[in-house]
Amino acid sequence: MATEDIRAALRRVETLLQQRPEAGLHDDAPATARWTGGVSTLASHVDGLQLRTDLAPALGGAGAGVTPGWLVRAGRDVPAQRLRELVQRSQELSPVSCALEAPLPVRVDIAVEDR
Repeated sequence: MATEDIRAALRRVETLLQQRPEAGLHDDAPATARWTGGVSTLASHVDGLQLRTDLAPALGGAGAGVTPGWLVRAGRDVPAQRLRELVQRSQELSPVSCALEAPLPVRVDIAVEDR
């Protein structure tokens, strides 16, 4: 898809959401992440898409997937100013930026019962 096509599609969505904000509210398909042993995980989407993460053997993994950090790394050829603009824009538009900047403490308890 060409850049202009993407831009036009995003503008249509923006217009729709300005006119009918409720159209943007829907449950997303759940993602299931499963530990597969060692330092490897397998994330699955309901449509069958799967993504395996693993660490290199030097870090205790088998090298059977991309590292988790690889998934969030930006391309090296992206200008630093462009990345700053992207971060600033996402902070301006994010409905949860306050949770990222000043997160609430969360406690998770896991109980296992013998059956």
